[in-house]
Amino acid sequence: GASSGLRIQREYSMTKLFPCLKISCEIPAEVDDIMDVIVNSPELFNESLQKFEIIEKISEKCCIQYAQHKSSGWFSSHRDSVLKVSWGLLDGGMGMVTMQSTGLVDVPVQPGFVRMKVFLAGYLITPSLDPLKKCCNVHYTVHGDLKGWIGAMPRAVAEKYIVNSLAANLLGLRDLFVTKQYVPVEYDKMLSAMRISASHASNVSSMNKYKSMRKIHEALGDQADEKAKALCSMTSKMGSFDPSFWTETPIHDEPFKVRGKNYLKDHVKIKTDSTVAKLVAVDLFETTERVDHIASRDDNLRHTLQKSDLLRRSKTQSDDKLEDLCSEDDISEKNASDVLFIMHFQVPGPPFYSLVLYFSIPHDKLDLEKPFGKLFQDFVTKNDESRDTRVKLIPRVVEGNWFVKKTVGETPAILGKKLKQRYYGDGETYVEVDCDVGSSSVARSILGVVKGYAKTLSIDLAILLESHQESELPEELIGSVRLIHPDLDKAVTLV
Repeated sequence: GASSGLRIQREYSMTKLFPCLKISCEIPAEVDDIMDVIVNSPELFNESLQKFEIIEKISEKCCIQYAQHKSSGWFSSHRDSVLKVSWGLLDGGMGMVTMQSTGLVDVPVQPGFVRMKVFLAGYLITPSLDPLKKCCNVHYTVHGDLKGWIGAMPRAVAEKYIVNSLAANLLGLRDLFVTKQYVPVEYDKMLSAMRISASHASNVSSMNKYKSMRKIHEALGDQADEKAKALCSMTSKMGSFDPSFWTETPIHDEPFKVRGKNYLKDHVKIKTDSTVAKLVAVDLFETTERVDHIASRDDNLRHTLQKSDLLRRSKTQSDDKLEDLCSEDDISEKNASDVLFIMHFQVPGPPFYSLVLYFSIPHDKLDLEKPFGKLFQDFVTKNDESRDTRVKLIPRVVEGNWFVKKTVGETPAILGKKLKQRYYGDGETYVEVDCDVGSSSVARSILGVVKGYAKTLSIDLAILLESHQESELPEELIGSVRLIHPDLDKAVTLV
């Protein structure tokens, strides 16, 4: 309603039964203050709460909350929820709080209560562009199933109930801060004493197929070159991850923007509709712990790829840290050949996941007289501190709800400035970049949102090296993958 200052948006594409609802309004407070109340004191603005407790602290920016909600008055049972709550600041000073139902803590359902399912609830808090204006635009999104007979009601009726609840919560939050402008709030008297204490899935058929490929590689041995060519020619997609869930991004039709030739002078970005490398394979593994330097494993796909016509190379180097092996003398024209660029996203758990992207960089792209050749040489010959300023990710949610699109965004990110990265390889046959997504609380929060909606999302991940000098411009994408409704249950168990 216009009179209340609330704006309501619905998305029905997420599920047939339960719409994703968003409601937003302006609140006269700063980002940190709003986040603090949402996370630690929701009973101050949510009148439906009859019990609230933070039952476990997972990290500084993540906890498990238990809440009991009063009956709607429609002769229905009370509702309760057990939520994993994460929060933090995004680029531009925007705050984010995400909430999802979790089974990490076993909390029995009390008599007279129905446990509702929250696919995603969250707040995006955007500060005013005017630094003198102390206010934020708060977007509140809920996508869930109330369960019980309310959840089984016609969608229009259930939606009305949810919209009313959202509106009451957000107006309560706004009124809390509006009232604070006129009447001092004695929080010590209002707050209850609260203390913050702080699927395994295996795809047998995929694993058998994966192991068979490795056995073929082992059986072929040193005479694998010609036979590996035939093996690779059978399919344009390799790797353990089901090819129906990924493809190369069609950037000719949907280009990305990168730094142009004169970017250091005019800051103009240009559209690029090509990549330096070809995406040749994708692996998705489930593990019991984080796996580092995955290309060093005897069963890794790198060995098969390097014996195929995708990577025309016979000489291999020892699997050591990248900085221990590369020098400018090593990256010479006589030694240059196709290079496998392996981008390894380490997803925190449990269960842990490894998303591994294999890009083949052709020989002619490594010419030291060309911008990318110079840039790549600098990347492999410098130390890890320098590399941390180079690897850039451009995300793009092609299909997904509003909250996911807003949370992920499309802003390029220098991964090494936000996340812990490790670098391996010899620089001549392959380079592996391990990106530890779990090393950042904000990244974990964003990942939690994405994982919860993975089966309904299509998302592009474009990888490039950032250019710092004029001789390295214009920028060129190494490659890009489009993940299409990825199903994490299809991950191969790595032992």
